Amino acid sequence: MRYAEIDNLWTVELSTLSNADRGRVFFERAKQVIEETLLDDKLRSVAVAGGRFRRNYLASKIESGRAAMNQNPRIKGLLAAIDGQLSIESDAVGVQEFDETLDQGQSYAELTLMVQELRGELIRKTTEASELKRLLRRRSAKRRAAS
Repeated sequence: MRYAEIDNLWTVELSTLSNADRGRVFFERAKQVIEETLLDDKLRSVAVAGGRFRRNYLASKIESGRAAMNQNPRIKGLLAAIDGQLSIESDAVGVQEFDETLDQGQSYAELTLMVQELRGELIRKTTEASELKRLLRRRSAKRRAAS
């Protein structure tokens, strides 16, 4: 079986895939898990520790070994980007808490809230774009198969 023939990333029999296709399935699963987790505060509190996305949490959710977090370059890059984003967010929260203790007004707090809302919107749009890309890949695979 090839990646283009996969209907559902979560029900595919991984042993029937090549290593490259299996890695791609893990990457696509990782993107979905991370997007869903960062949007849900309850899941986020479990998955994020110390400004980093927990590798063990992700490995268990995408049903891969822990080694895939370091050996798959796409997942490794994705985690680095997410960790960078989480670091910026935690820095912003720390600055906000410090600023509020100084009682310098609400304008900074309002701006921080706006930035957080925009980040949430960005994550939602990224999720939407991922779904559209997946739909496009399926349709193009069906066209190629029909040709």
